[in-house]
Formats: sequence, C-alpha cells, structure tokens
Amino acid sequence: MKKIKQEKIIVILLFILIIFTQILMVTYATSKREYYHIDEYYSHGLMGYKRAFIYENEDFLDNWHDKEYYKDYLVINENEKYDFSSVYNNQIEDVHPPLYYLLLRIMCNFNINEFSIWPGTILNIIIFIIASIFLFLIAKEIFKNSYYALLVCFVSGFSLAIIETVIYVRMYELLVLNILMLVYWHIRKRNTKELNYKDIIPLYFIVILGFLTHYYYLIIVAILFIMYMIRYIKQKEYKSMIIYISTFMASAITGILIFPYSITHIFFSYRGQEVTSNLFNFSTIILRIKENFSLINTEIFNGYGYIVILFAVILCMLWILTKKKQTRRKQAK
Repeated sequence: MKKIKQEKIIVILLFILIIFTQILMVTYATSKREYYHIDEYYSHGLMGYKRAFIYENEDFLDNWHDKEYYKDYLVINENEKYDFSSVYNNQIEDVHPPLYYLLLRIMCNFNINEFSIWPGTILNIIIFIIASIFLFLIAKEIFKNSYYALLVCFVSGFSLAIIETVIYVRMYELLVLNILMLVYWHIRKRNTKELNYKDIIPLYFIVILGFLTHYYYLIIVAILFIMYMIRYIKQKEYKSMIIYISTFMASAITGILIFPYSITHIFFSYRGQEVTSNLFNFSTIILRIKENFSLINTEIFNGYGYIVILFAVILCMLWILTKKKQTRRKQAK
C-alpha cells in the first residue's frame, strides 16, 4: 500500500514538472511573438466592442484614424466593465458560438483600458492545464500505465501544434479540452452495462460546453454517438441507449435555447455551407485526411512521425507482453 502511494506521488510530481516546463515554453514563445493574427484581433473586438466588426462603423471608411480609435475596438474600457451583452450580440453576427469570447472577456476585465496578448494566453494556459489532466487520464485508461500516460502528455505538450494552439488567442484550445472531456467520458463508460442518471449529468454539460465553443465539435459528437449506438444495439442495452439518446437531445435543446442563432450559423452561414459541402464531397474528405496526417507529422512530430509510430508500436508490444506475463503469474498462483 505504501509503495502504491509513493508511486502515485512520483507520477503526480512528474506530471507537474512536465506541465510546468511546457508552460515556461509557452510563456517564452508568447514573449517572443512579433505579430498577432487578424483573427486574434477579432477575438478581442468580438468580446467587448459595441458591434462585431470595426469596419461596420459609419466613420470607418474614407477617414484617417489614430491608434486610440483601434485601441477602443480591442480593449475593455472602464464604462464597459460590467456590460457583457457585446459577447452575445456580436456572436450573432459572427459564425462562432459565444463561450470562448465570454471567458476571454472575463480575463480581459482584469486588464481595463489596455491591450495585451497575455489575458488570452493565460486563459489558454489554464485550459491547457485542464486538457493535459484529461489527456493523462485518457492515456492511463488506454495503457493502464501512468508512465505511458506521462509520455503521451510529454510528447503532446512539447509539440509545435499544441504550443501554437495555446499561444493562439482563439477558441481552439478550449475545443481540444471539450473533445478530451467527451472522449474521457465515453472511455470510462465503455463497459458500463446500464447507465444511470448520475452517469449522464456530466455528459449533458460536456456536450453543451462543446456546442457553445465550436460547431466542428458536433462532428466528433456524431462519430462517438454512432459508435455507441451500434454498441448498445449489438449488446441489446436498450435502456442505456434511451438514456444516452435522451441526454444528447437534452443537451442539443439546451444549447439551442442558450444560443438559438447557432441554427443560422450551421445551416445558412458561409462557414456552415462550407462544412456541409466538404462533408458530402468524398474527394475533399480524402484530401483533408491527407492534409491532417501531414500536419500531424510536421506540427506534432517535426517530420519524424513514422519513427514515433514505430516507437509506439514497440511500446504497445512490450505492454502486451507484460500483461501476458502478469496473467501467467496469476494463473500459476
């Protein structure tokens, strides 16, 4: 028992060391930034300005504007501190749901009258820490080994893709967290014979949070939903299936009630039409899959993806052999 506790403490300390080092790297990368992406400026404008886009101002065109004019678009002024209506209203005109902008607005309320990249970066770092915890838990569930889970967190957090996602002041790190929470719930409940209402309460809120973060989240939801529906039907777990379906329906209704303009965004906006056309275009899907594999190889593994895969296969083989030896020892006893 004492040995198990010591091992848990070692794992926790190693996890903290890995995450702390990764945060230092993100902080350093942010301090060396030389420019901001236009969408990051939009993130700040959308969460606090009187209208969604500054170019909608009547005096915008054909006039020279000083830096205070644009600063007013990007910062929270003292008289705007307690007015959160712009977060919701501006997203009606945009093509994204409002959750990330609400969180960014809360962070920027600690930086009144000044524009800085740090409130958004700190927000993303906090989200990254929580996401890393869920990544660790998922990897531990899969490998049944805490050290393998630490290795996954190490490789992920030090990758270029994750570093860029954290320092990029948009909703994508929050989307990563929402997906990881959803996957973790499904992994934990994969062997549950009969769902109860305590099981589905977390799922209800997880789906709502994801829906209010980014609409691409719904693709992941659909994939997992279909997989588990097949499982429930195959194993004739109809009661769990009904509870499962009801949870998703309740989440969908709640999400739409909170932000009914999502219907317009998904089905009638340029972004929604773009996604729909891509989903039903087989050649586009194949192209996107190839592009994503290429991005994973370069952005996460720095072009050494095949070596990492080989290393992962070896680890999996070692893990399987270890499990077989443990089983034989138990049988021998």
